Formats: sequence, structure tokens, C-alpha cells
Amino acid sequence: MTFKTGTVGAASLEAILGAGAHGRGRALRDRAATLIEVTGGVAPSEPAEAAQAVGRLIGSGDPALCWLAMSVMASKFPSPVEVETLLRRVLLGDETSSGLVEYLQSRGQLDATSWVDVSVQSGGVMVDVDHTGRYSFGTGIQRVARETVRRWADRHDVALVAWTYHFDAYRRLNPDEHARAIGMPARLASTETREPDAHSAVVVPWRTTVLVPELPVERLRSDAFAGVARYSQSTTGVVGFDCVPLTMAETTAEGMPVAFLHYLAACAHVTRIAAISATAAAEYQGWRAMLSSRGISGPRIEAVELASQPGEPTGEDLLAARNLFGVGPLPIVLVVGSHEPRKNHLVVLQAAEALWRSGLRFALAFLGGNSWKSARFFERVEGLQKAGRPIQVVSAVSDSMLWAAYRQAACSVFVSLHEGFGLPVVESLLSGTPVITSCYGAMADAARDGGCLLVDPRQPADVARALRSLLTDAELAAKLRREAAETTRRSWDDYAERTWDFLAQGVFE
Repeated sequence: MTFKTGTVGAASLEAILGAGAHGRGRALRDRAATLIEVTGGVAPSEPAEAAQAVGRLIGSGDPALCWLAMSVMASKFPSPVEVETLLRRVLLGDETSSGLVEYLQSRGQLDATSWVDVSVQSGGVMVDVDHTGRYSFGTGIQRVARETVRRWADRHDVALVAWTYHFDAYRRLNPDEHARAIGMPARLASTETREPDAHSAVVVPWRTTVLVPELPVERLRSDAFAGVARYSQSTTGVVGFDCVPLTMAETTAEGMPVAFLHYLAACAHVTRIAAISATAAAEYQGWRAMLSSRGISGPRIEAVELASQPGEPTGEDLLAARNLFGVGPLPIVLVVGSHEPRKNHLVVLQAAEALWRSGLRFALAFLGGNSWKSARFFERVEGLQKAGRPIQVVSAVSDSMLWAAYRQAACSVFVSLHEGFGLPVVESLLSGTPVITSCYGAMADAARDGGCLLVDPRQPADVARALRSLLTDAELAAKLRREAAETTRRSWDDYAERTWDFLAQGVFE
């Protein structure tokens, strides 16, 4: 089966390219020149020559060249379905209309009154930090992204990019977004870029390296990234956080399981995935094994365990944390994490209420936000507070206050039903504070060096027994604190460099 060359309606494209010295015609001629030059040709001076050159690229039947031509000419990345649709028309030899022209029209490129510049990046490394640059959220994923990207930017020549308004294409970060992406505190609380400039200049990756250290689950973004991974002839690498939207779909936000499936469809064609733990790597490897039924080998997957470094809160931070989370002299039990069902906070409340009823006195502090399916949790908290139980719920604090809260706590409780890593377990241990955590998966892995009591998270009585032991057995608490104080973890410097070596260079120890 062969593709017929030049069957994309070069005459129609010629008319468009020759339309005026300014505006649409000039912009498309500039884009055509960029496209032809990046593929090794010499930019023609006449619209007819330019149209024929573009037609030859698409008429070649090469999906990669087709994707590149569609991306550059439209300033928008096509999805794999759009690429295949245009190639099918080329294959069928439809001489009556131009698939490329219709694609340009569908993307609003034939009636636009303003135009964006389009450049192509070949070589180097592009880092996609759309969420982390645009928003000042402090989720676990964004904390990992900021710690990693800051070090990549310091040590390597990288271009930080986000997506245009409708997740059509890559664009450079503006100064505020760049500051947020690398975690500059002065900019984290500044105005968030919820709606990026619709006229931002577009950057098309071609035979370069594209890394994604966050979780891109928007449908349009996943579809566009799928085209990048499949056709841009670039090395592509992502950080694999976990597969919870599939393994525990019932506990996630509405729409997340379907969105995650589209993300995995894009990941099927990436080069490498750096999973955040052995548990997460096993999940991704199980998914990759299923790809063979579609004739896809899938990415190389390795576990690069997350890092964590203890913060050093000031005396003022420690006092502020005590005043915020404490109730008089009562010991503080700290629970860090968003209030989604998977975090299992209802079981923590049930265990705590059983202990309060038995006469044990302690303050319970929840620290976390970004909640979904959390109505029952807040209803239960409100009921217990009305009954006089010492419960605090705080949605967000600074990093220094978080580390101060760990230091002030008698223990922390993290009995999630499933995690890719379990960062609060490690953070608590690095603060010298014992942890009650789940007896399996990534959480049990995080507890391997001691300092923890392992429980069945589905059994409130088991959680209550462990909490009573820690709060009443001084010898046990001291032993666990000694073990926690001896805990060491990979530094962020080491994690960032190992992740870079694997994702960007293909090197894994």
C-alpha cells in the first residue's frame, strides 16, 4: 500500500498562502517557511512552491511529518485521531479538497484576525509544568514537581513550558509562572494564571526531549500530548505517581478514572516512566503488560523512589503550630492529607471517638485540602466538635508550619487505603515523630526502617489500639521516636539527578 504524493489540495493551500501581504496569508507563509526549513529544505519565496513543499511532506504518508506539518501550520497539536484522519484522506487520493486546509479551518486558522508566532525546538529539553507554573497549589504532586524542576533548571539547560488556552500547544512560561514552577516563595501566593494568554507564542517539539514531572489528566491535554509522544520523534519521559484512579476508582473525583485512561493512552507511547516507588512501578508494569494485545511495547518503567528532606522550623513556627493545632497540654495527633475517601479519615475519626469515650485525652488535628467526596467527613467532624471533641481541620499551611506541626505532634496517623508513595509517613519520620500507618503497599515500604506501628486500615479497632499504645506506653513511644530519628531518605538533589539521568539520558543504576 502506497501513499499518493501531493494529493492534499496544493492549489487550495496555494491560494491561502498567497492571500495578502499581512494577516492570515503572511502568517501561514511564515509557518510554512519554518516547517520546510526544519525538515531540511529551503524556504521557497512563492506561495505555489511553499504549498507544493507542504503538500509533499503530508503526501509522503509519514505520520511524524504529517503531525509536524499540522502542528506548525495550525499552531495547534493534532491528536493521533486527527493525524490518522488526514493520512487516510491522503491514502484515498481525494483530489477534490484539502484535508490540511479543512484541518486549518477546523482549528480557526482561516478566519482568525490575530496570529501567534510558531517556532520549532529541535534538541535540548522541554519540561511541561503547566499545573505547577499556573497554580500555587501545594499538593504532593506539585511539591514533587517543584523540588525536581528547580534542581533541573539549576543544573541543566531546560525550557519550561505550559499549554495554551485550550491545551492546544506548548508555550513558554511567563515570569510569574516560571517563579511558581521552581518554587520561589514570593511568587507562590501571587495571582494564579488560570487562563493563559490565548495569543501566546507556540513552541513545537521536534526530535527533542520532553519531560513531564506532574500529572496531566485534562482530556484535551492528554490527547495533544499523545500526539507529541507518538509522532514528534522526541524522547519523552513522565513521572509515574500511581494508578489510584484505576485501582480505586470509586474513591476518586468524578471523571478522574476516564481522564486517567486518556493519560495512560498517551503514556503508551512515551519513552520512559520514572515511578515514585516500587509499588507504583508494579502498577505501571501491569498496565504495560496489557499493551502487547495492541501490538505496543510500551515505555521502559523503573522505580525512582521519592525523596524527602526534613524542614527546620523556627521557634516561632513551633509556637504557632502548638497554638494552632493544640488544645492546652493535650498531646497532638496529626493527620496530613486531603480528605478524599481513599485517605480513610472516617476510620481515624471512628477510632478517635472510641478512645475519647474511653477517657483517653488528646487533640486531633487534620491538615489537608483539595477534597472531593468529603461531605461525610466534614459532617462527622462538625458533629464531634459540637460534642466538645478537640478536633481541628486546617486546609493549608506553609511548608515551615507543616514541619513544625510534625515536630509538635505526639504521633501522626496515615492509614490510607492505597498510595503511590505515602509522603506524610516519610515526612513524619524525618521529623522524629512516630507514625501509625497501613500494613501494606507503599506505606509499609516507607515504614521499613522502623518508627511506625502498622495496622489494618479497614479496621477502626486496630487503628484505635495502635493509637492508645502510642499515647499511653511511654517506653514504646520513646523506642519509636529513636527509630524515627535514625530514619534517612534520599535527598531531593539525589532524586532530581537520578530522575533526570533516567528520563532524559536513559541511565538507571
